[in-house]
Amino acid sequence: MIKEKKLNFLLEIKNLEIAYKSKGILNRQKSPHVVSNISFKLPKGQTVALVGESGSGKTTIARTIAGLMVARKGHIFFDQEDINVPFEERSKDLNRQIQYIFQNPQNSLNPKRKIKYNLGRPLDIFFDLSKSEKNKRLEQLLNSVGLDPDYLNRFPTQMSGGEIQRVAIAQALAAEPKLILCDEIVSSLDVSVQSNILNLLRNLQAEYGITYLFIAHDLALIRWLAHSTIVLYKGEIVESGKTEEVFNPPFHPYTRLLLESVPEPISNQSLIKT
Repeated sequence: MIKEKKLNFLLEIKNLEIAYKSKGILNRQKSPHVVSNISFKLPKGQTVALVGESGSGKTTIARTIAGLMVARKGHIFFDQEDINVPFEERSKDLNRQIQYIFQNPQNSLNPKRKIKYNLGRPLDIFFDLSKSEKNKRLEQLLNSVGLDPDYLNRFPTQMSGGEIQRVAIAQALAAEPKLILCDEIVSSLDVSVQSNILNLLRNLQAEYGITYLFIAHDLALIRWLAHSTIVLYKGEIVESGKTEEVFNPPFHPYTRLLLESVPEPISNQSLIKT
């Protein structure tokens, strides 16, 4: 009998409950839960996808893991340390190990500064490098995401959406993280560019052993990229497991609904009028 390989988990979420604070002195009711009793694990060096419609809690979970929000209840264990505290209260090294790539990469880049400045910020914050060491590292980072060193002297406004997203990925890599939170990072890109970015993520994972939490609504991308998938509905997990198992029958009714909403490509034959 062959024993199944035991997975080594980088991140473990236990009974997470997240809510936004109510605003206004007249609103004295307890804030409703955005996420309720969520538990899951991220194995080291693998990709776990969070899927669900808008408002299901995907980004809220990612922001809480990053320390941009704090859960009302539950635990977030990163390398067995409970990190359910604000970003500002976390250690510098912990913040280095968890990086966030936003849906709109322009949010992480200063449009008035060259790529050399933007890409160099994590190096300045987390590492003590000489000027020559920093310049060498900047070129290595661009090379790792398939961009030439001359991009260091460009402004974000001089680049395409796919190129800016590659810089955002390189910026996350600059911190040498263990975990990267990818929040709908290819949703605004053309299909061909999406494919290039996803191939890049897989290659970087194979090379550096990075763990990804990948948020997306495109199930075709998830089937190709993610090792495991978690389906969220109204802040609760309705189905989870290995991706090939989640996307094969029998489905949870909500998973079936998501799969049925995926558009089918139109063939040339179907466009021919009779």
